Amino acid sequence: MESPRQGVEDTNDPLGTVSPLKVSSSTDALAVIDDIEDMINNKTDWEVRCQGLKNAMMYLKGNINQFPGCDFTILSTGIADCILDSRSTLVRWATLLVSACAMQLKSGFANSSDILIQNLFKQVPNGTQYISKSCSAALKYIYTYVTHRRVARSFLTAASNKSPASRVIVVQAIECFANNWPIKIVVGLKQNIDHVLNHMVNDSCFEVRKIASRVTVPSSVSPPTSPRSPSLKNTKKIEEKPKKGILKTPNRAPSASPSKIPIKLRSSPSSPMERKKNHRVSFAKTTDEIIIDEFRDTSNKKQSNSFELQQKEENKIPETTIDELMPPTSVKITLKFLNMLDDIIQCDQIDKLDGLEELLPESIIIGSRYVADFAKWRYSLEFLIPKFSQEFKDKILEILSTFFFDSLLLEIVDEVYKINTIAKMYLEAPRSFTNDAIQFFYQCSIKFPDYVPEIQVVQYLKSISENIPQKYYENLHKLIQLGTPASNNKEPLIQYIKTLLDNELLDFESQKNLLQIYNLTPSELTDFERDLAILWEDIVAQGKNKLIDNFTKFLVSVVPKLDVMSFAGFVDPLFILISSESPLNQKKFIELLTEFVGNEETLNCILSIVDSHIKKENLESGNLNIIINSIFEYINSHSDDKTDELITVISPRITPLLKSSSTSIRRYTISIFSAFYKANYALFEPYFKSLAPAQQRLIVMYAKK
Repeated sequence: MESPRQGVEDTNDPLGTVSPLKVSSSTDALAVIDDIEDMINNKTDWEVRCQGLKNAMMYLKGNINQFPGCDFTILSTGIADCILDSRSTLVRWATLLVSACAMQLKSGFANSSDILIQNLFKQVPNGTQYISKSCSAALKYIYTYVTHRRVARSFLTAASNKSPASRVIVVQAIECFANNWPIKIVVGLKQNIDHVLNHMVNDSCFEVRKIASRVTVPSSVSPPTSPRSPSLKNTKKIEEKPKKGILKTPNRAPSASPSKIPIKLRSSPSSPMERKKNHRVSFAKTTDEIIIDEFRDTSNKKQSNSFELQQKEENKIPETTIDELMPPTSVKITLKFLNMLDDIIQCDQIDKLDGLEELLPESIIIGSRYVADFAKWRYSLEFLIPKFSQEFKDKILEILSTFFFDSLLLEIVDEVYKINTIAKMYLEAPRSFTNDAIQFFYQCSIKFPDYVPEIQVVQYLKSISENIPQKYYENLHKLIQLGTPASNNKEPLIQYIKTLLDNELLDFESQKNLLQIYNLTPSELTDFERDLAILWEDIVAQGKNKLIDNFTKFLVSVVPKLDVMSFAGFVDPLFILISSESPLNQKKFIELLTEFVGNEETLNCILSIVDSHIKKENLESGNLNIIINSIFEYINSHSDDKTDELITVISPRITPLLKSSSTSIRRYTISIFSAFYKANYALFEPYFKSLAPAQQRLIVMYAKK
């Protein structure tokens, strides 16, 4: 048989990469398994984990699994973690161990399979080709050697995977089930397999469609041909030998060939005498003949009963277990699944769910598509979510969504996980969960009126509440206000800004407490100005992008409103950022610099940088280009009145830039002068006439555009 791992390993045998290690007793075997478990679960040193996986393979090759009590299933969680690691070496040994266990332990490996199959499928789409191929090969070993319903359920559940490569593995597994697995298992799973195949024949992936279209799942177990019964042979021989004392028909015609004997239909006796005669004849048997007849009847009856029992045994449909209904594939199966869940819980038979913990949440999500009424699921979920809280946690956002954030379900979730924990899960969820997040917080604001979101959640709410329907806006805005820390009157304003900044809540527009700035005395304003500049310098020095972005946005909003303040101390740190950032990231800083142009003191600081470059005859500097760009953007976005104020300040100081070898700097300078020309020629005329005729013509041409 071709190895599933061919092309990934140099050998068809995963255990061929290691040498065997043996133990001499069950006690030693248990100690070894415990040591391996500790090594595989080591979180600090990945090389120790790698060695633990190798040791497991070596002892497995030494047949450690033959000792009573040697349970490899306790290693499954550690192996599953190694499979998800980013190091290809660790993934290699983890997948080799899975392949070896599947081949050696066969159905005994089924109890470990759920979490391993899930994690292997997660790595199949991995961009590292070796990791992807190793995990694919391990999955093939599992479905080839571990012939168990539980394994089949795990593979069928993965049929909805978004990765085409994963779906190809699923349909290959189904083909293996149909062709190579014990027929009793396959027949018991037929309905679920057919449901998956019906979807796969229309799959977007050609390979999936091709394989799915050729798979035929057997519908029943064919009864075996019954061997001929010895009793019938004996009876036949007895019939062929005439016995003494058997009554013969008188006046019998001479013997003739059977083919020449005319066949007549037997009619009912026409008279009482005939009936009486026939009655006497039928009982005219010797003791030997009676014994033979009784033997024949008994033998035929026993043979018939034996065949019927054997046929019933072969065609017997095994009693349905809950794992055979997972995941549900119709309304009828979902209701049956629900009833079995309720019965298991009511009868305290939770052991029937052993090994199915990982499959329960997904099965409930799929089942809710057929039976959406939460009232029907409430009894089961009230028990299952607390009982298997860790297994349900990974799927709890989907469960909330599938039951439309039912208020009773929110109560259960709050009791088990706490609402703030679930709220923070939305922060890390994909963007596709945004609409669900809006619904969740909206329902929480109604169900839990005293709920106060944490600061990180408040920031997330602000980011998703910009473009939402009015129905939700009021409730979400209320949560934002409840979660935003209030200013303490005794707390310095600069400290309050630091608090908001640390929690990514610094937004002048939404923080009414910042309006205290307008109430500061001149001396307080000077102190605040100084402290704010120092804070800005510290933020720039730290180089933390989130802090810089948040504070830059704050300054952009606050500078135009606080004309009583000077931001001269912010210019030098800003140019440090501009110089260190790539051109793609400079846009946000140019926006801030543009706002600084409108502040008289800050503008003088900016122009002093221009003067410095002109003095050094460094007219091609990137900083100069950014400054001239910012001045142009400011003039272009403000009224002529504002432009008039700048003509006499800016014109004489940027005129030398017309000699720059940088086309961009010259063009921006001409554009600024053309704006001055249009805004107030009388005021700009002295500076205009000092320019060369060619430069004047350019300015006039730009002004007429």
